[in-house]
Amino acid sequence: MDRHSTPSVDMPSLLLLTCPSFGVQMLWLVMMAYGTPYLNDLGVSTSASAMVWLSGPLSGTIAQPLFAALSDNCQHRWGKRRPFIAGGAICAALALLGLASTEDIVGFFTPPDAKGGMAMMMGGPKSSSPMVRLLVIFWACTLSLAMQPIQCGLRALLVDSYPERLQSVAAALGTGFSGLGAVCLSGLASIDLPARTPLFGETPFKALSVVAVAALACTVIPVCLIGHDLPARTSNRAKASSLSSILRTMRTLPPTTRRVCRVQFTAWLGWFALLYYSTTYVFEAYVFENHVHLKPEVKNYADGTLIQIGKAAGRRSSFVFASVTLITTILLLVMIRDSARKTFTADAWRLRTGRIWQISHGFLAALMFLTTFVRTTWAATMIVGCVAMSWAVTQWAPYALICSEVATLRQPTRDLCKLHSSHEGEGGAYDEEDAERQVEHGTALIMAVHNMAISMPQVLAAVVCSALFKAVSIMGRYDPATFAFKLAGLMAALASYQARSLS
Repeated sequence: MDRHSTPSVDMPSLLLLTCPSFGVQMLWLVMMAYGTPYLNDLGVSTSASAMVWLSGPLSGTIAQPLFAALSDNCQHRWGKRRPFIAGGAICAALALLGLASTEDIVGFFTPPDAKGGMAMMMGGPKSSSPMVRLLVIFWACTLSLAMQPIQCGLRALLVDSYPERLQSVAAALGTGFSGLGAVCLSGLASIDLPARTPLFGETPFKALSVVAVAALACTVIPVCLIGHDLPARTSNRAKASSLSSILRTMRTLPPTTRRVCRVQFTAWLGWFALLYYSTTYVFEAYVFENHVHLKPEVKNYADGTLIQIGKAAGRRSSFVFASVTLITTILLLVMIRDSARKTFTADAWRLRTGRIWQISHGFLAALMFLTTFVRTTWAATMIVGCVAMSWAVTQWAPYALICSEVATLRQPTRDLCKLHSSHEGEGGAYDEEDAERQVEHGTALIMAVHNMAISMPQVLAAVVCSALFKAVSIMGRYDPATFAFKLAGLMAALASYQARSLS
């Protein structure tokens, strides 16, 4: 019987396995939203910091599939997933705290009376020395790398633990916890944490880092201690190398997962600019609104107070983005709950989810083209808030589609072949041998391949945005983010067209 209705579930257990998204999101947001200004304060240029943050997409493209292959074959007594979740969380926490304490670490190894010697070797003051910059790059790259086993382990553990009919609920709950983490961190960033909680650190970045690490620990430790996880079953076959397993998994992806990856690759060519430059876009709108008659090169010499007000407007837009994401996720949960009361086929549910995702891409494309007419700060903030609605769907729909399909791999092979018989001919027939190979390769590898479809376009988008910003500067314009948003709109429109195959 192929009915998509939600069976009884241990809700505390489901909340336990999805709540780590709260801590992971806070950690990620500290690094991506507040890391660049911190690096600039330490003497790392904006262009150099952009290259540092590319370590995230590169790690997602290269390292996560390797961690996934190791996880699928792990026979540790803790299980397949928990060792990687715990190890990644420990390394990520240490890396973020190390990043926030870079000056303290360098200062500890620099004698107070070292006027020459060590001080000269380090190149001068702590905040601008080569040693500081080198250590910052090390911690940032370590943090990006450590995030990979956490993400793939948590996603795979959810798929391992729940049937296909509950994957949509799990994906929505994970998105909800992510949105809640973003709202909490954005709210904390708007207050003077060092003054209110001096024990957390003397700088805002250090205080936020301590809060994020505490949130990660409080949400991951329960999963590692009481979460249900089993080791990989032994196999009589010789284990294939990680690289060959990754390539084989890419060739034999299930049909829906393959389509989702195609859409994600296109969509994330646009999402990169939206996530990294939304606050810049609001700041540019503020500058335009208050300095209409200024030439582009004069912007850097504007009143410092106005610049700070513009930056504050950008930070407020981040809070609006996080809040709208959370509200939209709650509405999605309500929709899923109402849908669960109805009886309809699993195929119909997948089509409905795919259609929602397709519409969200079309909505995003329309918003990006509307930026042509936006000239005020409040309108730019409204655009960013509306983008958050599409972001919430993007955080839910593809994972719900993939996880529900991957969960069917745990069913008897004959049911799986029957489920995909209508897709025969796309990317090869999905027969019993394909299903057997997918079960052998494991859940984490399939999720890692999907993550590659997200990470690879970010690397390309970073290069394109860099070239675009250079071209806009040559044109004498001062609104590069607006041009990046228009390019993102084109990618969103193309992704909406590609998503027709899912709806």
